[in-house]
Amino acid sequence: PTTEDAALRHLAHTHNPYALYFGTATCMKNPDDNRLYNRKKLFKQLHVVVLDDIGTKIPMDTLPEALKPSYIIETSAGNYQYGFVLSEPVDNLAHAQALIHLAYTSGYSDAGGGMPTKAVRLPGGVNGKEGAKKGFKVNLKHMDGPKWTPADLLLALGVDETWEYVQENTAAIVNRNVGTSPWSPVAAQAASMLGVIDPVLEWLYTKGRVKSENDEWVTILCPWAHNHTKGDEGSYSPLGRGEGRHK
Repeated sequence: PTTEDAALRHLAHTHNPYALYFGTATCMKNPDDNRLYNRKKLFKQLHVVVLDDIGTKIPMDTLPEALKPSYIIETSAGNYQYGFVLSEPVDNLAHAQALIHLAYTSGYSDAGGGMPTKAVRLPGGVNGKEGAKKGFKVNLKHMDGPKWTPADLLLALGVDETWEYVQENTAAIVNRNVGTSPWSPVAAQAASMLGVIDPVLEWLYTKGRVKSENDEWVTILCPWAHNHTKGDEGSYSPLGRGEGRHK
């Protein structure tokens, strides 16, 4: 993560295409090194709920009429992210996880990318994914929609549970995996929204090697950094996230 000013200064002096992202949640600085990372355990407040793959995996004509996004961004040709800006942030991590879980299992989003500390695209950047999407210029379609309360968003999504129920029964809503395997007494730290547990990612968390994560990639301190020609970071795509890449 970087400041807006630092990012703009960098972009003003380069001709290289970049993918640009912002976080749906604000995070606290890591107390160990006083640096900022996009990690769930550093969560402070959820500000935006973003539904993915509208127009491709989720046909637009299936969306409820009441579901008016605060903004729409086209991330590749005919593929959109719908952002619902919260009128007041959610500052309880368990409540935020439950809200995201219900939104992403409502049937109106690709469920693979649901997490409270999600990185989503900014207009002005490019889509760097290989294939037909590569090089697509991410663009803003509109940003004049309403702000949302969690209660109104759940109602518009057709979710049966009320926000009051969610706040009082969080554990009953979010899928609580009991361990990294059926026989493990250790709770999983990074299960996907659909309950997929990646043992390699769990090991990386245990060893303190996770620097930041989004719904597709995790930035890590590479275990083989001594073989790098430059830097000590690497990227890992966990099971249950992204588009089938598990590297």
